[in-house]
Amino acid sequence: MSSQKYEQLKSTSSSDALTDVASGYHDELSHAGTALSAKRAWRLVHLLLAMLSVSIATNVIMVTKLHIATVVSREGAPSVAGLEWDTSTTMFEETRSLEDPIWDAPETQWKSGYLALNHDFAQSKGVKKAQNWPWDHNKGIYIVKAFHSMHCVYLLRLSIQQYRNNEEQLWGEGHINHCLGTLRDDVKCQADDTIQYTGGKIVEGNKTKYLAPGVGDTRVCRDWSKLYKYALANSACYYHPETYYIPMLDRYKFCPDGSKPWLGKETRNVQV
Repeated sequence: MSSQKYEQLKSTSSSDALTDVASGYHDELSHAGTALSAKRAWRLVHLLLAMLSVSIATNVIMVTKLHIATVVSREGAPSVAGLEWDTSTTMFEETRSLEDPIWDAPETQWKSGYLALNHDFAQSKGVKKAQNWPWDHNKGIYIVKAFHSMHCVYLLRLSIQQYRNNEEQLWGEGHINHCLGTLRDDVKCQADDTIQYTGGKIVEGNKTKYLAPGVGDTRVCRDWSKLYKYALANSACYYHPETYYIPMLDRYKFCPDGSKPWLGKETRNVQV
């Protein structure tokens, strides 16, 4: 019989077996942990992207609202006198001389535009505090922009008249330049984009008369008569004669309603 050789099996201690098992379990845990960490990282990235998107959208909305609010505050601000763009006016061809009575119509006299308004009310409209009205220091002396512009129209008309008649100029060059600048600024500020036709003409007898642009068109305007009524109701009682001098305080004693707010206050140290 051939002799058989037996190799002794390598003995494995229980501690080594436990070590192998633990090592394998550790590898599995490491792999699982890596996968879990990657999954969490992607979740975090998605969360950050979502938050960034919300932030960008919010900022866009806020900027848009701010832009809209800014436009409304300039263009849609309510009229102090409660005026609306609700008056239709037809543009006529009117050739008026500088002596036409229309220039002296009471409702367009610029001195009517001086108002005595409560300081708080004026400041609530974004207007700086004005000089005090002499008869009530809770009120200030303010002027309606349209009447200020009307003053400039009146001044330029008078200057042309005096130049034509070779008379001494009542208003100096500085004031005239100021008024030209004021009217120019008015035109730029309004930026009126009303479209007017050109080339209009009519036949009068044997002659053809060419019309100025826009003659006969209808424009939508504010009601000047309402503005005039508002000015009278809030009048600062101001009047400044152009041909003679009167003291400053006495210029505020021409109230259109006949009232006399200065009574009982003239003995005080009243200043404008």
